[in-house]
Amino acid sequence: MTQLLNLPIELVQLIIDHQEYQRDINALIRTCRYLYNTFNVSLYQYDLKHRNRSVLFWAAKRGIDGAAANSLKAGPYTEVTDMTGETPLTIAATRGHLGVMKQLLTVVDHGLDLDTKGLYDRTALASAACYGQTEAAKLLLERGADREAKDMDRKTPLLLAALNGHDDTVRLFLDYEAAVEAQDQHGRTALSWAAEHGSLSIVDLLLGQGAVVDTRTINESTPLILAVRTGREAVVKRLLMAGADPNASSSNGWTALHHAAYNLQGQVVKHLLEAGSDPRATILHNVHQDKTPADLARMAMVSTSEKNAVYEILMTAAGDSSLGSANTE
Repeated sequence: MTQLLNLPIELVQLIIDHQEYQRDINALIRTCRYLYNTFNVSLYQYDLKHRNRSVLFWAAKRGIDGAAANSLKAGPYTEVTDMTGETPLTIAATRGHLGVMKQLLTVVDHGLDLDTKGLYDRTALASAACYGQTEAAKLLLERGADREAKDMDRKTPLLLAALNGHDDTVRLFLDYEAAVEAQDQHGRTALSWAAEHGSLSIVDLLLGQGAVVDTRTINESTPLILAVRTGREAVVKRLLMAGADPNASSSNGWTALHHAAYNLQGQVVKHLLEAGSDPRATILHNVHQDKTPADLARMAMVSTSEKNAVYEILMTAAGDSSLGSANTE
């Protein structure tokens, strides 16, 4: 060991550079503190040259700031991806590893692009939004990341945050004036997704920012219809208070009341009728053509008592004098 330490530093570096395997370099420099402190960078240079900066991916996944910094010091940064298409920045953003992100952001404009897309064509900002990593998203927005970048389904970061119920992240994007009416490939806005998933607080945030309450998807479904379909009573009430059209129908001719009746949502049926839903509305086409909400309630495959309760509400609202039973064919 003494003889090795007496060699000129350039010669020791030459010995290290001629090692075929990373494990041999590691074994050599770990023999004493001097070699480790002087030549540790050689491990990262080997990784950069031969292993596609695998250490940087490892650091991004685990939040190891020091390893990320050392990897970046090993040589000029060029964008790298793993086998799934993820970049170190998208990985760190997904997991909320702010320290690693800050290290990576030091090479913005020196090889790193904030808006490089990874898995599902999502940028680091979109990945942070999807997983509710609000601080990570804020860090990227402060550096100028594209807040409207669309993924493979044409979802913006705001849509991803709303879809996954991340209140604080949605609030952040609204503070940065993200487009509230941006639509994905199905024509859904952030309000559409929040309504369907029953995220009342996000619905409130979006309506407070002027979201269109009766926005339509490609099959003409409104947020109200989506909320009723998935049984989100609190959201239904909020949308009706905001002026949602209770008689809007989707492309298959179903109104919100048709869905509520078919699913025997008694309280939702009452809310819709109070808001002016037409109990006599008929479906214009598809297999349920000409069916009223009461007809759909009668078709439901549940107990007689449940069926009769909703059926009677609807028939009374329709002013039918021959009420009868929900089991009457």
